[in-house]
Amino acid sequence: MSNIPQLERSINNAQAELQALELKQHIKDQEINELVELAISKKSPNNSKERLNVLFSESIQDLRVKATKVQSILTLKQELLNSLIEQQDSNKIQDIWNQLKNSSFRVSPSSSSYNYSTAETSSVAISDGSGDHNSKVDEIQHGVDSLIVEAEKEITKWEIEKHDIIINREAKIGSGAFGSVYKGSVRGKEVAIKKLTQQFYDETVLNEFRKEVCLMTKLRNPHLLLFMGACTTPGDLCIVTELMPKGSVHALLRLKEDSPDYIDFKRTILIARDTALEMLHNKEYDEKTDVYSFSMLLWEMLTKLEPYNGFYKNYNELLDGVVYKQNRPTMNDNWTSKLKLLLTRCWDPLPNRRPSFDEITNHKLLDHILIEGILQDQNGRQFWTHNFIGKTEVQWNQFYQAFCSSFGVDMKLFNQENLKIKCLKLLLVEIDSDNVKIEDFGRFLGWFGPLSSGTEMLERVFQVCSLKGFLGESSSKNVVQFLANKKSGTYIVRFSSSDQGCYALSYVSKSKDIMHAKIIHKPGQGYIHMGGTTYYPSLEELIKNTGSKVLGLKDPYEGGAYYALIYASKHPSQANTYIAVAPQKKV
Repeated sequence: MSNIPQLERSINNAQAELQALELKQHIKDQEINELVELAISKKSPNNSKERLNVLFSESIQDLRVKATKVQSILTLKQELLNSLIEQQDSNKIQDIWNQLKNSSFRVSPSSSSYNYSTAETSSVAISDGSGDHNSKVDEIQHGVDSLIVEAEKEITKWEIEKHDIIINREAKIGSGAFGSVYKGSVRGKEVAIKKLTQQFYDETVLNEFRKEVCLMTKLRNPHLLLFMGACTTPGDLCIVTELMPKGSVHALLRLKEDSPDYIDFKRTILIARDTALEMLHNKEYDEKTDVYSFSMLLWEMLTKLEPYNGFYKNYNELLDGVVYKQNRPTMNDNWTSKLKLLLTRCWDPLPNRRPSFDEITNHKLLDHILIEGILQDQNGRQFWTHNFIGKTEVQWNQFYQAFCSSFGVDMKLFNQENLKIKCLKLLLVEIDSDNVKIEDFGRFLGWFGPLSSGTEMLERVFQVCSLKGFLGESSSKNVVQFLANKKSGTYIVRFSSSDQGCYALSYVSKSKDIMHAKIIHKPGQGYIHMGGTTYYPSLEELIKNTGSKVLGLKDPYEGGAYYALIYASKHPSQANTYIAVAPQKKV
């Protein structure tokens, strides 16, 4: 067994060289596609033709090298597995095999070098420590056959007949190295259809395509593009997904057309730019490479910018700046510490220091980042993390029970018929919904924080909701309509629609103009009029001292959901009396 480590090193080295060749060919394929486009458009047919001939000559040579490399890898794997299976100590075999499964025999379904039979053969052979070599081979073959049958059954469930697929070739969404995406329809349903550029492959490649389809059938997540089926018939190979009406992430991030004058270079840079350092340097790569790319994509979606945009003029400058000088995109000052830490870890120069996707998922790193970014109140963060981590909205009853339990609120005294609890629900639950969203909870904390004692929070909520003239969420446009034709001094208190955590006073001035004044709320300090110098403990105190003296406020506006709720509690016999209610919330 002493030759196994040496064989494994040889396999790993050969696989790294093979992956480097595949990346090199991928970049060439991109350039070939763009050159053909240029030639067809007659921009530079002669130059394109010369370059195409060079690229194809290089590609043919690379394919010969690649074929030799693949043959070498398979030979080495065969030798290693034979050496392993011939050993007598089953426990030691299992330990070594467990290590090999995470290195040279690691299975990656998305990899072009993924070998179904090799992976499964190794697993079955080692799991059975008894019997002779021939019986093990029989078991291996039986296991592989069973897996193939199961995969074929799964694919059949999602197979779409070619006559059911209608492609609108005038509505091209995008294209890549392996195909183009069009709008189309399947059985009357509007969909996106990815048509493979090459349609006739040998059986090995077709099997790889079918495996990809089988994998996609298992990826069911609300945040992933919905896979709807595929056609695996040669000549009509395509994948059908849901159609996203607002386009792709790429379109969102690049709201401009690529210029054909420098598209070859640009495409190369785009591939290299989001490629992890070990791939740029032709080193071995694995899942940690995808983690690096994930961090770049996350940065792009947060900023809607291109990393290093225009900073590097050519590939060598990019290589020097990113690989050797370890430059990274700039992070915004207002990003949370957890977000900055995750990005820093994910694009670390050393792959073994980057987190795995398992760590990101199992430790709920993105969920913690989401909570930290939306909820500014520390106790609010802890509350949502403890009770609702992984959720962006929860049912009102769940929220109510968790709130009371976490912040010492007696549910018998403050049941759901309690006026203060009704005010809380009115603030947190949107019309036609029964859920509390994390972003609404975050805004609520900005207006009513800090969150420490539940009963104190409910008291602040009641003080504001019962304040005369309080309308809650209402835009400046709606407020102007409400105050139209009202006498001077009539006012409305509302949440600011432009600054989170702030309030606004809208009022009719002495000259009959409708004016707006901002009130800044600093949790723990109180309320201050924009431009003022004094903090007041409540909005009522501020209006009494500043509003009437400085702004000339006299009569509060009567109407809205909060006014209706308070009025009904004071006049239960007149609960059915009509009162004008703003449309944003339900009573």
